Amino acid sequence: MKSSQEINELAAALAKAQGEMGAAIKGAANPFFSSKYADVGSVIQALKEPFANNGLSFVQFPLRKENTAGVTTRLMHQSGQWLEDKYTLPIGKFDSQGVGSCITYARRYALQAIAGIPAADDDGNAASQPHIKEADVIAEYEKACDLLSNGTPGDFILFSEGLEQGMRELVFNRAPKGKISAFKKAWNDRLNEFWRPLKETKKLLPGLVAKQDDMGVRELVEELSPLERERLLIIVDDVSKTFIENMGEQA
Repeated sequence: MKSSQEINELAAALAKAQGEMGAAIKGAANPFFSSKYADVGSVIQALKEPFANNGLSFVQFPLRKENTAGVTTRLMHQSGQWLEDKYTLPIGKFDSQGVGSCITYARRYALQAIAGIPAADDDGNAASQPHIKEADVIAEYEKACDLLSNGTPGDFILFSEGLEQGMRELVFNRAPKGKISAFKKAWNDRLNEFWRPLKETKKLLPGLVAKQDDMGVRELVEELSPLERERLLIIVDDVSKTFIENMGEQA
C-alpha cells in the first residue's frame, strides 16, 4: 500500500464517512447462477453521499500484469492526503472478456475493501427500503411488463440500468406467485438479447483491427444503434476501442 506522507485528516474523514454508510445491497442478479451480488453501482451508491459529505473521493485505474488483471484504487481527501493500493485477480480466460471480468470484479472488491463497506442481502421486503414507495414498485413492474412485451432490447436495458438501488428485487417480487422465476428469466433473456450481438461483434473486432481493416470495422459498427455503439466501447479491449474512436474522429 502507498500513501501520502500524512493521512491523519483522511483517516478522520473516512471514520466519519463509515459511520454514515450502509451496506451495499446484493441486488444484481447473476443470470448464470442462482445468486445475487452487490455490483459496482451498489457499492458506489453506498459510499457516494458519505464520501461527498466528508471531502472524500476515489479513482480506479485498470492494470494487467502477466496472468492477472485488476485495478489500482486511490482514496483521496480534500486536504490532498491519499491512500492507494493495487488489487489483482488471476485471469480465467485469456481474451478481452476474461480480462474485463477480472477488472470488473477487482473494482468492486477493492472499493468495498478500501471504504469498509459490507454487502447485505436484499430480502425483497419493501420495509427494508423505506424510501421506495409501493406505488413506485407497482409502476416499475407494469413498465417492465410493457417493455418485455412491446419494447426493444435497447429500451429494456436502459430501463433496467435506471432502476434505483434495491428496486429490481422489489419489482421481481411483484410478479404473481409461482411466476417470479419465469419473470426473472424473461428479464435476463431480454438483457441477453441486447448484449448477444455486441458480444459477437466484439469477437470479430480484434482480427479486423489487427489487419487495420477500417472498412470492415466501419461496416460492423455502423450497423449498431448509438446506444449499442456506446455499450460496445465498454466491453471491447483498449486497442479496439481506440481504433473505433479514431475512426470516428476521421469520419
